[in-house]
Amino acid sequence: MNRELSRAIARAVADLTEKLRVVFVLGQVRGMKYADIAEILGIPEGTVKSRMSNAEKALRGRLSGWLSRSGE
Repeated sequence: MNRELSRAIARAVADLTEKLRVVFVLGQVRGMKYADIAEILGIPEGTVKSRMSNAEKALRGRLSGWLSRSGE
């Protein structure tokens, strides 16, 4: 992964709302299970799943240009 892409990912993650960013970082960066995230944050597991889905959707949108370039 090149430096430019790394910066784009970092910016996109930073631009997520705090609720989405926390769930994304705990799940995708720290590798925690949904049940553990739910327990730590004191929210239902379904809410964790929903926030993760929303975070991933937002990141795909923000990084769509990079995603299309990787397929070339």
